[in-house]
Amino acid sequence: MNITELIVELLQQGQKVEVPEIGTFDSEVQSPHHDPVSRIYYPATRTIVYREGTTGDNSIVKEIARRDCVNEEVAQQMWRNYVDALTDKIKRTGEHRLGELGTITKVGNGYAFDMTEGLVIE
Repeated sequence: MNITELIVELLQQGQKVEVPEIGTFDSEVQSPHHDPVSRIYYPATRTIVYREGTTGDNSIVKEIARRDCVNEEVAQQMWRNYVDALTDKIKRTGEHRLGELGTITKVGNGYAFDMTEGLVIE
């Protein structure tokens, strides 16, 4: 299973993903609006928001277990291995691309997320 692809898929579906040691990724819907000056209508779009810290939400483990047909202990180990590899990669290279959504970077003692400019998630 490609866990990065799973994270991207979940965020595109509007779900929240907490990554231990890194932070929480969530998607927020921006309401549709009309620009009266340009007379352009902008449909509702989704944007990815990153916040430092986590609450302990481990729902991604249940999703890994369900999709890979494994028990939650195995899924938890898969997730732990992914998080360890991810944090190691970011320490070594300074960043990790989260699919088409954007890039996680190391900033001081924490992390940041830069959403891909111009990306539209419907």
